[in-house]
Amino acid sequence: MQPLSWSNTVQLTLSIQHFSELRLLFEHNALPAIEYLNITIENLDTNLPFNVNISASNVQLSKYSLRETATGGTHLKHLLLRYITLNDVMILIGSITMPLLEELILIDMYDDSKLFLHLLF
Repeated sequence: MQPLSWSNTVQLTLSIQHFSELRLLFEHNALPAIEYLNITIENLDTNLPFNVNISASNVQLSKYSLRETATGGTHLKHLLLRYITLNDVMILIGSITMPLLEELILIDMYDDSKLFLHLLF
């Protein structure tokens, strides 16, 4: 697979299978000018957590690997995420420096950690 390099892309809307594929966007500064990023995670039935290896695309994402990948921070001003887990949002925010972020929109975010069940019982 060729590394991504879209140096002049300012706005991008993507549908991806697994949230861990986000690493490809931040790898080696593939989107240095990106300001508006909209991502929809399509594969709701088999959404994998960050630390699970996806053998089909050979992508592994954890908070440490994402932090190493996106070392320079971003120019993101607007980030919209659809169908994402609470855990993945926390890892993303804790791993990537987004000093210019003005708007973070989370649509259909859900908690798959079962923490809520422990609080009920």
